[in-house]
Amino acid sequence: AAAAVEELRAQGLQVAVHVSRAGHRQQAAFSLAHRARLVVAEEPFCAPWLAGCRALCSKSFAAPVWLVDADSIVPCALVNPAACHKAYKYEAATKAAAAVRLAAPWVDAVLHAQAD
Repeated sequence: AAAAVEELRAQGLQVAVHVSRAGHRQQAAFSLAHRARLVVAEEPFCAPWLAGCRALCSKSFAAPVWLVDADSIVPCALVNPAACHKAYKYEAATKAAAAVRLAAPWVDAVLHAQAD
């Protein structure tokens, strides 16, 4: 996360990060989300993390909420749910799609700031 924050700040973006831990869960994240222009959250695959994600997505924020799978370059929606319960099954199910994505060139998106 630190490298991502550094890279985003180098692009001129203001970044705030909240990592949930015992005693510091939803309330801090909701407070940040109400002040954000974009909320990006990890897309979890299983309980108990799904509950926190559902709670975040059920709130009304001015900013959009983007769920990302920061652990894989293959979107989870493309993976058969039956392959998501064992690491070796997940790896086998995503191997070909991951190879295609890893071979593709990286192109930075052009960011446009809205005037306040």
